[in-house]
Amino acid sequence: MKKGKEKGATVSSFPFLSSPPRPHAGVNLLICLSFAAFVLSTPARHWIAAATLWVGTLLYNTIGCRSPRKNLIRMTGVLPFLCLAFLFHAFFTPGTILRHIGPFYVTREGLAEGAWITQKLAFFFFLSFLTTSSVSALFLFQLMERAGRYLPLKRLDPRLSILALFLVLRWLSTLPLSWKDQIARATAGETGSMKRTAKGLRCLTGIFRNEIDRLETWILVFVTRGYAEGVLLLAEAPLPPLQSRHLFSLAVLGLAWMAWIVFIL
Repeated sequence: MKKGKEKGATVSSFPFLSSPPRPHAGVNLLICLSFAAFVLSTPARHWIAAATLWVGTLLYNTIGCRSPRKNLIRMTGVLPFLCLAFLFHAFFTPGTILRHIGPFYVTREGLAEGAWITQKLAFFFFLSFLTTSSVSALFLFQLMERAGRYLPLKRLDPRLSILALFLVLRWLSTLPLSWKDQIARATAGETGSMKRTAKGLRCLTGIFRNEIDRLETWILVFVTRGYAEGVLLLAEAPLPPLQSRHLFSLAVLGLAWMAWIVFIL
């Protein structure tokens, strides 16, 4: 058997590492919140700082999240919105006119402002994708439940809201599977993909109406089962412990904060 083909062997693009270490979920959350704070406090039109943050975010996307390629693919879905934001600033910001297209004028200041605002919007979109792919929803619920045990959050008692949100997410994650099964049964006798698609679209409104009618049953099922599961998951499941390898990520984050404070001051 050739070297590197053994069962269980791992391949890594990082030298001297069999696999890149995954940061702690809490460390991931701190890193994402830190990136958001860095972007919000970036001086206007400071492209070097913006480029540095983008490089750091893309590097963290490769190391810290579970699906780095998926985050880049998700960005294609917001490209129309980003282009619209850029064009809006380019055409409607007063300044030195570079070119006119019909009744609209492109200004130099509009292009600069549009590019800056668009890259900041893209950063926040990408950071939201990065957060959801590196921090699990269960960890966020557990963290909120633990925080509710201490003052002043203890007086607010956020556990009921947390459990309600938990139930809503469970319901929303189950509905598409239910709709898919009902559409598959409704279109089982049709031949051809076009006919199945057309019939599936016609059936979708009826399926949605039936789900609304069955909403009371859904609530009873999820409150009965989901409340018990939610209490066990949120109150009994321990938070993942910090390990020694996570201290390096915290140290790097601390150095980044010190460097950023020196930079903005």
